[in-house]
Amino acid sequence: MSETVTDSRVHKRTRPAPPPQNGAAIRSFRSLQGYSQNQFAKHLGMDQANLSRIEAETQHAQMPTLVRIARGLSVPVAAILRDSEMAA
Repeated sequence: MSETVTDSRVHKRTRPAPPPQNGAAIRSFRSLQGYSQNQFAKHLGMDQANLSRIEAETQHAQMPTLVRIARGLSVPVAAILRDSEMAA
């Protein structure tokens, strides 16, 4: 008579962490400084449609873009990231 041994451990697949959602933080800092979205995009030399997608979180900003936005707002990148984590 033979026995079948089964492993009862559950293997969970790990998914990569989703990209941080920074749009709300960027919008908040921009509004606090009195910039319209169009004004701020011009200030950065960025297309307003791209800024809109970043703020709406339909497009994720890469780190160089976050640095550019943070400099334009005169805030550290960490402030945008921290504010994003608090909103999550």
